[in-house]
Amino acid sequence: MGINTTPNKFDRRKQDEDCLKITMYRDETTIETINTPVNEPVNEPVNETIELTSIQKDILREISLNPSATYDDLSILIRKHRSTVKRYLKDLKQKGVLIRIGTDKTGYWHINKTSKG
Repeated sequence: MGINTTPNKFDRRKQDEDCLKITMYRDETTIETINTPVNEPVNEPVNETIELTSIQKDILREISLNPSATYDDLSILIRKHRSTVKRYLKDLKQKGVLIRIGTDKTGYWHINKTSKG
């Protein structure tokens, strides 16, 4: 059927089979990039402590008592506006102190004990 290949010592195909052989080559720049050592220093200290505000501490205390607390629940408990609670929760999530598990409706908060704080 058209394509004729000469078998080599590693070729286990029979002479009469119709085959398609594709050889792919890597770009030379890719090979150099892969083997380049990475010697960039890490600028973030390992044992960095996170300073928490009194509002953030209050939020964490209430979440430890009720992990499924909503924004509205927390705003009532710590006597702050809902948008304030939302802003502080966002900051705690960005710092890695808080993790939201599940959906907004049925999920719960997890305080990350292994965070830098």
